[in-house]
Amino acid sequence: MDKESSGRMIEALVKKYDSSFHSEHSEQDTATKFIRPFLESLGWNIADINEFREEFQTSKGILDGVVLLKGKPHIAIEYKGLRHGAASLKVPEERLKTQSKLLEMARDLHCRYALLTRFAQSALYDVESGKELDYFKRPREYQTRFEDIWRYLSKP
Repeated sequence: MDKESSGRMIEALVKKYDSSFHSEHSEQDTATKFIRPFLESLGWNIADINEFREEFQTSKGILDGVVLLKGKPHIAIEYKGLRHGAASLKVPEERLKTQSKLLEMARDLHCRYALLTRFAQSALYDVESGKELDYFKRPREYQTRFEDIWRYLSKP
């Protein structure tokens, strides 16, 4: 996937989000309609088990998704639904709790990045340091700050 095509796909995805009824999307709906297509727009083949796995077991728990680079865990992902997942990213105590668990599982797999997302908001972490690399408050920021998305999450 080239950078320009990726940008166009993300733009289309944001338009799709803007025209949908967010309160009706469960975690699974959010993953199917927004998060997986988002990963695909960044060059990942989510249909290939060597690049993407869901319900991935670690010794610390189960991740919603893991992006694999050359067959090794690269990005640990925790999905939240648009319908009920807002607190996991907006309420500081809930976000910290979810972030801690995500980072614990990501470290267990030796991932480079961890992504906590409900598509409406996303937080990206450096697994080694545990520091937040970026926070996207709304999907439109995937477009306005596309360079950041591309740098961290696109397939090399």
